[in-house]
Amino acid sequence: MAMMQLPGELADDLLETREGPFRMAGYLGRAQARAVRLLGNVTKSIGGASKGMRAVAKVKVQTMARMAKQSRQAIQAKARYMAYSSDVGEAARPLVAGPLVWATYAIAVSYVATDVTMCGVKAKRAGKDVVRAVSQAALFQSVASLAVPGLLIHQTVHTAQKICAARSYPLWMSTVAGLAVIPALPTIDHPIEQCIESSFEKYWPEPETKFALDPIKKTA
Repeated sequence: MAMMQLPGELADDLLETREGPFRMAGYLGRAQARAVRLLGNVTKSIGGASKGMRAVAKVKVQTMARMAKQSRQAIQAKARYMAYSSDVGEAARPLVAGPLVWATYAIAVSYVATDVTMCGVKAKRAGKDVVRAVSQAALFQSVASLAVPGLLIHQTVHTAQKICAARSYPLWMSTVAGLAVIPALPTIDHPIEQCIESSFEKYWPEPETKFALDPIKKTA
């Protein structure tokens, strides 16, 4: 039967116990002390490795969280272009069938609904008034993403159609005129947002926190 290999100093101390019973106590004491020291070194090595693994895992988790945040922001930025689908449909109204135009509006409305829902979720996580946050987001998206752009493009296309009919220009030029308005539409977002925010602050301000509203109890 094979014997377990021990460190050199510890093995020597155990072998020295054969020299006699009078020296056995001292040898066993040294062997015990070296065994404890060996166990401590092994424990430190395991602890250091475990700490290193935890540090590596923490870095990986932080990196994944940062990448997920960046991906989410990129997706949200690109999803904003879905709101312009109704603008494209409105510009193409003279050339395409009505159901196709309404389909583009359905895409824009789905984006608006998703954005309003996300605003409500964020407000709930932050402990804010969810109804107020949803109402403000819904009003902004309805005005800035649907009503104002649709009205501007509709009027542009309608005016261009009259000009094309009067001068015998091809009908698709009215669609080009409507599409030319789309790049300028993001400039209306900020003024509309500022107007809605100031109105909400005036007529529907953010409620104070619960602790601020609770009266301070007096103690006898």
